[in-house]
Amino acid sequence: MAGYNETKVAVLSFLESQGEATAQEVAEHLGITPFGTSSYLLKLHWSGLLGRRRLRKGKRGSRERVYYITGNGFEKLQWLETTPGAIRSSLVYEG
Repeated sequence: MAGYNETKVAVLSFLESQGEATAQEVAEHLGITPFGTSSYLLKLHWSGLLGRRRLRKGKRGSRERVYYITGNGFEKLQWLETTPGAIRSSLVYEG
């Protein structure tokens, strides 16, 4: 993952406090679009900072997923929150 901006840190912080949430719930909390939220969630998941599982609804199941912070995610969040300059402004290009 290129950089950690305020939005990525907000996603990690929200999931730390909630335990787990859907992309829609994260989007509503952060006030950004579900599409944008899904992009952040996938990047954090691919980096090993978030885990995910399918949310079961009814007999057929569901394609919806819930995300949760992993042990690596907790460690990274703690580091980001305590290291000066580790979090870049969301206005900075992330690459």
